[in-house]
Amino acid sequence: MLCYESGKPDGKYLIINKENYAVVASVQLLIKILFEYCDASKQSPDIVQYLVHCMLELTRLYNSRCCQLVLGAGAIQSAGLKTISTSNLALVSRSLQVILWLLPLIIKLLEKIHSKELSLNGFNSIENDIAGHKKEIEHKICIIVSNMLSSQLGGWEAKPPVPSQTFRNISKHLVKLHEALIDILPLEQIRNIYMKVHDNFKDKLREQLVKMNIVANGSPQHGVVTSELTFYLQTLKTLRVINEHDTEDNILYDIWLN
Repeated sequence: MLCYESGKPDGKYLIINKENYAVVASVQLLIKILFEYCDASKQSPDIVQYLVHCMLELTRLYNSRCCQLVLGAGAIQSAGLKTISTSNLALVSRSLQVILWLLPLIIKLLEKIHSKELSLNGFNSIENDIAGHKKEIEHKICIIVSNMLSSQLGGWEAKPPVPSQTFRNISKHLVKLHEALIDILPLEQIRNIYMKVHDNFKDKLREQLVKMNIVANGSPQHGVVTSELTFYLQTLKTLRVINEHDTEDNILYDIWLN
C-alpha cells in the first residue's frame, strides 16, 4: 500500500506498508508517470511494448541523473548546491529504495493487465543498477564521516584532560550524522552505516596507537585511551546505534590487535 502523509502528493513522506519514506519530490512525480504509462497500456494494448520501453528509459534516466547529481564528478555543480551533505545523500538513497520497491509491482501489474508475452527483462537490469547506486551512496556517507573522524585522530595525543577536544569533536560529528539521518533512513539502515563508520574509526585509531607506541599494558597512556574510548562508546550508546547490551570489550576487542 502506498499513500501520502497528508493525503496529497506534496506530503513530506510517502507511506508504504505503514513505513515512512522521506523522498525527493521527483520520485513522487516518477511514480505518477509510471502508473500513467500502466493505465495507457490498458487503453492501447497494441503499443504496450513501446510503452514498456518508455518506462524503462525514464527509470534508467532517473537513476542515472541521481547518480550524477550526488556521486559523479562535478556533482556539486550539477546539483546546484554548495555542498553535497549527508542529508542529500540519504534522501537520494531513500528515494532509490522506493523505486526498488515499486519496480516489482509495476512488473506484476503489467503481467496482470496483458495476457500476451511481454519482454520485461529490462526491469531486472535497472533494478541491479539502482541497487548498486544505492550501495555507492551509502558508502559515500560512511566515507565522508570516516574522513572527518580520521582527520580529528590525526592531531590527537593520548594525554589528559579526558575526554580530549579531539574526542569531543568526534562525538559532535557522530551526533550531527545522526541528526542528518534519523528523519530519513530507517533505524536498521542507520545502524549499519554507524557500524561501518565505527570499523573505519577502529582501523584509524589502531594505526595511531601503533605510531604512538601505546599498548594495553596498564600504563597511564593506556588508561587515557581507555577513558577516551569509554566516552566515545557512550556517545554511540546514547544515539542507540549499537547494541546496548554489548560490553565495551565486545565492541572494541580488536583495538589493541596488531
